Amino acid sequence: MDDVRVRDGELAELEAFARSHESYRWLIGPPGSGKTALAKRLAAHPPRDVDVVSFFASGASGGQTRRFRQEVHDRLAALLGETAPPLSRPSTLDDLWTRACARAEASGRHLLLLVDGLDGDHESPPIAALLPAATGSHGHVLVLSRALPRIPEAVPRSHPLRDERRCPRVRLTASPLVTVLADPDARTVLGALAVGGPLTADDLEAVLAARGGGTDVHEVRTVLRTVPSGLLASRGDTDSSQERFELADDAMRRETVAAIGHAETERHRGALRAWAEQFANRAWPDDTPAYLLDHYPAALVAGADIAALAALPSPERIALWQRRVGHPALAWQEITDVLNVLAATEADSLGEACVLAMRRYRLTERPGHVSFGFPPALPVAWAEQGEWIWAECLASVIWHSVRAYTGMAEAAARRGDTERAHRYVARARAIALDDPASGVWNAPSLAALARTAHACGARTTASELLQEAEHIACVAPPSPGTDLMAVALAAVAEAHLEIGDRADALRILGTAEGLADRAGGRRDDTLVDIAARSAKVRGARECVHAFPRPQGASAQIRVYAEFARGVVHEEGTKAGAGLLRIAEQMLDKLPAPVPDATEAAVLRAVRERFFAVLAPPPRPRRACPIGLSAYVWWKRRPGRAGRAPPAWRICTSCSTAPLKPGICSTASWTRRCGWPR
Repeated sequence: MDDVRVRDGELAELEAFARSHESYRWLIGPPGSGKTALAKRLAAHPPRDVDVVSFFASGASGGQTRRFRQEVHDRLAALLGETAPPLSRPSTLDDLWTRACARAEASGRHLLLLVDGLDGDHESPPIAALLPAATGSHGHVLVLSRALPRIPEAVPRSHPLRDERRCPRVRLTASPLVTVLADPDARTVLGALAVGGPLTADDLEAVLAARGGGTDVHEVRTVLRTVPSGLLASRGDTDSSQERFELADDAMRRETVAAIGHAETERHRGALRAWAEQFANRAWPDDTPAYLLDHYPAALVAGADIAALAALPSPERIALWQRRVGHPALAWQEITDVLNVLAATEADSLGEACVLAMRRYRLTERPGHVSFGFPPALPVAWAEQGEWIWAECLASVIWHSVRAYTGMAEAAARRGDTERAHRYVARARAIALDDPASGVWNAPSLAALARTAHACGARTTASELLQEAEHIACVAPPSPGTDLMAVALAAVAEAHLEIGDRADALRILGTAEGLADRAGGRRDDTLVDIAARSAKVRGARECVHAFPRPQGASAQIRVYAEFARGVVHEEGTKAGAGLLRIAEQMLDKLPAPVPDATEAAVLRAVRERFFAVLAPPPRPRRACPIGLSAYVWWKRRPGRAGRAPPAWRICTSCSTAPLKPGICSTASWTRRCGWPR
């Protein structure tokens, strides 16, 4: 019986025995008492100072004595750190046991030999005759059986098994779960919970009513109140009708399903389907129970009902999801999960998969068609607010998926969710490497992914990502392309520096600067683009002398401004301010009138960028992602005015409803402020 949770006391007693001065104990329990579950739990999770050598006999197969000798022999040799000697005679096993007990005593540990199913052994010689008589002060033997069998004649008269004082008999009573399942009403209720999962009392009554068969649905609440503590777990508000009940752990669920049998299990599954079809036939109305949205698909998967699962995400159900949560993210996730199940089955479900794929596409059709209007910052902003499913939904369809997943991985890492961060890193990496034509544009994202992976402890992955980023950055795009390669390699060099690899950072940066110096008509702009990273890698003093000199005066000023940005975090504000003063002095030396009058705007941008680095403006805590994206666009827009765009003001006014129709919808903020352009 697998109901270990309700036998924590017995488990604690066995753990205490394994660390005591007792040598033998015999645990006896009828079928369903939980003795085997206790033994397996103790064998799998012993106390820290106990080494367990276990053997579980099975009367259904022969050769138990030979298996016992071989398994115990190999395990004892492994504990001693020895190559297992040939098992040629019984004394070999006794010698290994004696030396293992001596080792345990010398190291302050305990050794437990655990044998389950002693009453099922009818071979000659019996396993009981092979159990060691001497255990020392740190050796223990625990045997388990359904009943107290007749001790075989082959067991010596002086053996501890024959003496109840040296080998106490401990009897287990029947499991509380077995006792409860003996009652017909409780058996029906617990069976429904085992098959269906977390259901409210109202849900259970509706399912049992659909099941039929004379079950008194009014007994449901009585059963839920009277079930012994430890058998059921609840979730949700315990003082409301939305409290859900389920079996306390998965082991109890499996045991209950085994106890009620296959026919009863199928009746419960049929009742669940009939109950769900009542709401499906009504086009999934607003009073649909929450269970049918969040847990019913898993019940269909458990029952291998692939046909019902494929038909589940209907347009009406998708509309219900959108009414419940305000966006189609959870509907998108449900369809994705169903498609994954269909892909893993051998059934011919191509037609159903095509229909579901089309429905999923329609959920993201609008974001997909306006992908340039949905920048990567948008799913990242949703991720920052913890709306992971919707962020994944948007990231999967926008044009720059790699950049979106990269930002989402960084957001997950900042929240300490390393598992999610690793998943996003792997997703972005796969997309980037599957699109070699976009390699040079994806290289900076791979470099950022390497930083995230390194911060999450995956150093090998970080190194591999940087190697891949350097490789794809050197795959030149259509002409001219040299400027893009330089920018990509500079990002890779910066990532190498941030993970502690300064030598490779300098090597790659030298290549990037050489490419920028040969970028033709884009030379000055490319040097400006990589100046901040160059200063960060080389340092303020060296970058002034080693960096290629731009030809235009405006480009020179902007390069020094970028130097200031690059060194401020590494060397402090003093170094950055010094470089900024150089840029100002260069501006003062320019002749007047200035051609195209851009230098004054350049200096303004220099000052704003530099002071933004020193004291970045705080973002509102609850502003919607569209507003955040509008703000990011405004901050990066050259020559922006002093006031934020209308979209930003509108979105901050509705921060409690991030996608409030008519106020910050896509059409609204694009029409009012002209963003994006």
